[in-house]
Amino acid sequence: MNKTDARSEIKRRFSILNHSEKEKETKILFSRAIEYFGKYNSIASYASLSDEFPTKELNKLLIEKGTEVFLPRVNLLKKQLDFCPVDSATDYKINPLGISEPEFIEEKKASFEAILIPMVGFSESYKRLGRGGGFYDRYVENLNKKIIKIGIAYKYQRIKFDEQEFDMKFDQIIVSD
Repeated sequence: MNKTDARSEIKRRFSILNHSEKEKETKILFSRAIEYFGKYNSIASYASLSDEFPTKELNKLLIEKGTEVFLPRVNLLKKQLDFCPVDSATDYKINPLGISEPEFIEEKKASFEAILIPMVGFSESYKRLGRGGGFYDRYVENLNKKIIKIGIAYKYQRIKFDEQEFDMKFDQIIVSD
């Protein structure tokens, strides 16, 4: 299946998922994520969109536990992501893509042990199906290879699609099933 069709299929699956089933899966994922991320001192995360695993509470809890958390700002001119440290006092704004991002950028090089990466879907071989902009593919390409690439996904996000060589591969995916 080509990527456009795969994205449409996942969107269809999401639209028919009932609220109680999604809530149940979210609780399972949240519990697994907290357990998994507890071993890291620093992590890059993201501010989720409505069709992704909700990261707001996860990010908040990690900060409360003393984990250093970094969130991306999208640089549309350079077509790149810049990760910024955040804490409980960080203010956010909605960028032109509709994504919440830190408003203030502290001049500090982002240094983290693991990166939580959003996805539309993923393959059996852990290849990521993104939204098509290539922001994370480009960012991950330049990352230290020791940094663990992690995804969190609902079971309906697993899909067969035409994988390409440049598609990012996760090291770990936390799935609800």
